[in-house]
Amino acid sequence: MHLRIIALALTAVLTSCAGVQVHRVTDRNQPGIRYWRPAPYLALVETRTENAVACEVRPLMLPDKTEEYAITINAGLGSVKATPTLTDGWNLVSLNAEADSKTSENLTALATLLKTGAEIKARGVTKPPTQPVPTCRGVFRVDYDAAGNFKGFSRISL
Repeated sequence: MHLRIIALALTAVLTSCAGVQVHRVTDRNQPGIRYWRPAPYLALVETRTENAVACEVRPLMLPDKTEEYAITINAGLGSVKATPTLTDGWNLVSLNAEADSKTSENLTALATLLKTGAEIKARGVTKPPTQPVPTCRGVFRVDYDAAGNFKGFSRISL
């Protein structure tokens, strides 16, 4: 009986440690600060002057609604200072976290967070692709194959 009580107390202590976790959202009621990973788009805008017609390409980053994540902050037995920075209310651009706890769970959570941040940065597009498009009006999604290589553009109906 004493062994069960000790095991229960040890479990309570270990699960209440301070930390920050990032998880993919799988349930509508999942707690946490929500954000979406960005998806690259291109907007083509026709501009006319007296002598010429030009096509302006404007890169856009919009939320990928299939890539929703939640940040949960648990003070537990320690303390946590976490500062997520979201642009446009959905795009996580940085997350500074300090946990005052000496458990391996916190180290694992921070490593996962750094990995997720690196994946977000790797997915971003800084320059629009230079593939010609047939029209100078509309919004186009930048498509990738299963290996992550550029595949082409898909026109988005508005």
